[in-house]
Amino acid sequence: MIGAVAACALTVSVLLVSAAQADFGVVPGSFHAVPENRDGSIDMQAGSHPYQYKVSFSMKTTAEGTTEGGELRDAIVDLPPGLIGDPLATPRCSRADFEGSVAKCPIDTQVGVLRAAILGVGEIAAVVYNLVPPTGVAAQIGFSAGAYNTLENASVLTEDGYGVSVEAINLPLEVKAVTETIWGTP
Repeated sequence: MIGAVAACALTVSVLLVSAAQADFGVVPGSFHAVPENRDGSIDMQAGSHPYQYKVSFSMKTTAEGTTEGGELRDAIVDLPPGLIGDPLATPRCSRADFEGSVAKCPIDTQVGVLRAAILGVGEIAAVVYNLVPPTGVAAQIGFSAGAYNTLENASVLTEDGYGVSVEAINLPLEVKAVTETIWGTP
């Protein structure tokens, strides 16, 4: 499922709006990318089809609670070799139904959930939808939290053994921590 494409990761690259500073980044040991079985145990079987995939990380923060050294604006996630998803495994929501202050996507287009800690907002929870991708994008998922819509675009790395990379560009709020769980077909 396309959701697995967006959530699976071995590396996360982050770009700053401000000048790069040494203290910016993910809290050491907080990044986890785990394929799970239905019972919550880790799926370690090669060639299996995990029930869900969970990615989580926390950004370094100051004593005042702001992210240290800058804000996370772009996240680029590369999937582990061999891990792929099928963007047509579930129906897709149109951009017209997705955009706006409240997504109006059909329930069968939901492929996961996202929980995040946002500076100035607090904890949020959002539904992740399988979306109709724009021309030139292999697959797209997205979530809507209040008036903020975030898109994750998947692309095929033809020069790198046809792996998959997922990008969330121009995140609208200051992210302190994220957990995204993608299950495909619940």
